[in-house]
Amino acid sequence: MRTSTAAALTAALAVCAGTLAGCAGSTSAAGGSGSSDELRIGSLTAPTNLDPRLDSGPQVTYLQPVYDTLITRDSAGELKPMLATAWSYNAARTELTLTLRKGLTFADGSAFTSAAVKANLTTFAAAGGTSAVEAEQIASVQTPDATHAVIVLKQADPGLLFSLTDVLGMMVSPSALSDTKKLATTPDGIGAYTFDASASVSGTSWVYEANAHYYGTKPAFSRITETNYTSETAIVDALRSGQVDTAVIQSADNQAAIKADASLTTTAIDFDWQGILLLDRGGAVTPALKSPLVRQALNYAIDRAAMLAKIQGGAGQVTDQIFSPEGSAYQSALDDTYSYDPAKAKQLLAQAGYPNGFTLTMPDIPTIVSSAMAATLQTYFAAIGVKLVWATASADVTTQIEEKTYSAFVFNDGAPAADWEVVESLVLPGALNMFASTDPTEIGLVGQIQQGGSGQAAALSGLNTWLVQNAWFVPFYRMQYQLVTDSSVKAVADADMAVPALWDYSPAS
Repeated sequence: MRTSTAAALTAALAVCAGTLAGCAGSTSAAGGSGSSDELRIGSLTAPTNLDPRLDSGPQVTYLQPVYDTLITRDSAGELKPMLATAWSYNAARTELTLTLRKGLTFADGSAFTSAAVKANLTTFAAAGGTSAVEAEQIASVQTPDATHAVIVLKQADPGLLFSLTDVLGMMVSPSALSDTKKLATTPDGIGAYTFDASASVSGTSWVYEANAHYYGTKPAFSRITETNYTSETAIVDALRSGQVDTAVIQSADNQAAIKADASLTTTAIDFDWQGILLLDRGGAVTPALKSPLVRQALNYAIDRAAMLAKIQGGAGQVTDQIFSPEGSAYQSALDDTYSYDPAKAKQLLAQAGYPNGFTLTMPDIPTIVSSAMAATLQTYFAAIGVKLVWATASADVTTQIEEKTYSAFVFNDGAPAADWEVVESLVLPGALNMFASTDPTEIGLVGQIQQGGSGQAAALSGLNTWLVQNAWFVPFYRMQYQLVTDSSVKAVADADMAVPALWDYSPAS
């Protein structure tokens, strides 16, 4: 069961607000062209902490330069060796044995051994960060010798290997783990770059210099600078004026502005889905939502194609499901489950005992809900008799959501190809299922998925079908972003990230 924390929800909302690097972070396979050029990245995110255990989701791109992971993923999402050269499970998939690289040292000079792996993995959950759930199934870490670590699990965890490519797998010097205050600003890892505090500007820019002693392939750039901007329009201006080399652009207007500039190259990225999380499936706050018929009615009330055209400029694809097209759970036929049919929606409401509709209150979070979206959803729901009330979002909206003030809210979420990440985030009780919705069928399918084996793909497909048919969510569409680069940089879009991993950038020449 997932741990429900305000921090986890804060991270999720940060992703919704346009901070694209969270939800499915990774570090990609070490390598590069060896150029001495500088890579300048424009970002809407700003790290609150450089301790991977206290990662807030969106800050992963600021951690990648200085922290290599035990395992990594390439741009296609395939697992590759990094600090661990090999790994294997026992038959029950409750023990994972890692073979570690020899002769490596952290930035402070201490040795990288199995003891360091143990220190990191066994303190990760207790640190209370937003990704603490990644270590929730770890019972212990055994260290039979310096180059082997055995992760012993409470029960099988289908997402463990994926997590070891994420912040859970970022190795920090054991001597630095206890000084959280220092680690917040002074990273101590094994990475292709070192953090240059003197060249960085607090709250504005983070500068990294190539690590001359890096064990892997020479870094592609001699310096990386990641700059935080307060708006996407400011990032577009920086791209067009040559202040940054690359960024990911979300909004339809800004994407159009970028495409009009012949000096910039764009690559489409399909990652986040946007829609409504119907959290109160037991009807505690909004009784009507207890009925699957009511939740289905809300899905039939939405004209997804019209919303996509109006709000996203047509950039994306309508969907009725939350899983990635790249995963095993996805079924293309499910995207045709809820056609726009207000008459059917009204019929379903009447069958559920709500012929005159009901009132649904959601927080109007400005960074997520545009004025066009707010008005459009109100119009669609009013047409079937549902009064949608937008409550002004307070500065403490995260706490309000976690404390079940609202029964639903509009949300963006990354849909990684690793299906278990979606299950863990949105289906299991926790930060984004704070009402702890469960069902015997759903529990049974989740158990089959967790055990793995030959039946896992069928169970994933079955769970997705069940979630769509029982209308746990009201997805609108999968959004399309644009990865933008200038003439000096090449970038490869990642399968599991909205922002490419560090190693997927290279000099154009």
